[in-house]
Amino acid sequence: MKGIENKKSSLQLEKIIVEDLSFKRINNEKSKIDNNSEISFSKQLNQIDESLYKVTVGVHINSNDVCNIKVTMAGFFRVEVDSAIGKSLLLTNTVAILFPYIRSQLTLLTSQPGFDSVILPVMNINALFAGEE
Repeated sequence: MKGIENKKSSLQLEKIIVEDLSFKRINNEKSKIDNNSEISFSKQLNQIDESLYKVTVGVHINSNDVCNIKVTMAGFFRVEVDSAIGKSLLLTNTVAILFPYIRSQLTLLTSQPGFDSVILPVMNINALFAGEE
């Protein structure tokens, strides 16, 4: 398309994969995760080659009396600029790009008969992982 050649982002998503998707039900009588459940988030950045990076994002919910859930997804991103801006894009934008996929997979995984779906709220991803760089 004319006019957008120079508007291309320095960050390109090549593919997204599911690395881990698990749901272990502990109690068949309970159908909802309670507010006391432990939830943790993780992210990892690995350089594959000069401009290709693998960014892994995960969520783990541990509800000892109901279930244990883990969703981990990875995105492969290419960064065309070798600068502080490129590193900043990798640390913030990639996680923000992957997080909606994590939310969706978590909801799909818990949308089974006899269980209330888990729907993560929309979150400030940068605040969630602040200070981890």
